[in-house]
Amino acid sequence: MSLFLCWYIPCVIFILGLCVGSFVNVVIYRYPLIMLQNNNSTFKKMSLSYPESHCTTCKNKILKRDNIPVLSWILRKGKCRYCNTSFSIRYMITEIVFGLVFLFTELYLYPEFSLFSIAAILILFSYLYCIFFIDLKHFIIPDVMSYTLLIMGLCCAYFKLIPISIAASFSGAIFAFIIISISGLIFKIARGIDGLGFGDYKLFAVGGAWVGFFNIPYLIILSSLIGILFFGLNKKYHFSSIENKDYLDDLIEQKDNVIPFGPAICLSIYFYMLYIFMSR
Repeated sequence: MSLFLCWYIPCVIFILGLCVGSFVNVVIYRYPLIMLQNNNSTFKKMSLSYPESHCTTCKNKILKRDNIPVLSWILRKGKCRYCNTSFSIRYMITEIVFGLVFLFTELYLYPEFSLFSIAAILILFSYLYCIFFIDLKHFIIPDVMSYTLLIMGLCCAYFKLIPISIAASFSGAIFAFIIISISGLIFKIARGIDGLGFGDYKLFAVGGAWVGFFNIPYLIILSSLIGILFFGLNKKYHFSSIENKDYLDDLIEQKDNVIPFGPAICLSIYFYMLYIFMSR
């Protein structure tokens, strides 16, 4: 029986991760469109559940048997059943990443940490993954995601689901927001342009709530280093650009020097949280 559970639980966790990854794909694709439709009546109405999953080329509904995480993508060779349009391999990669992250998080943190603590770190990862790719493509950090993570970080600290006290979490969120706001103001006075978007300020507050007051300097340094690396890679490979984004017209003159900073912050928060958990 114990041998059965040793294999059964990890398999269930892995499959759960695949399913969550499949839903995250929907969020990454649809949520920016939902935000834009709220500001532009010409956008077709959409929600996370409506319309049903469909091919964006031929508009045919994706059958349930074609919507099984990873397996369906492999069997269909990443193509639509009706029009043979290729689907991005990113969808399958996301599902695999989530399956592996869920699996290894459970293997490394359980039973030293409770299932609630493990659930907290997995939910954090899921939100940060969404923010990473939404900001990467659209230069948008959804407020609802930042506020949800902020409240969740404070609650997890209060109920001792993460190794950070509620005092350190609360003061960390406030201090991170203040110090980044002051830094942004100094940069704007010196250079005459915004160095960070307001969404970045709020995301740093999220980081402060999760890593605590005393770890904020390390979080900022790590974010900056990743941001510099990201800037250099983007200069060479151009995987993130503000071109063809009407809502960013005020930045078009600096388009070659504008990158989303949210992905760097997301990576820093997650990696530092893993460090905090694994060093306990």
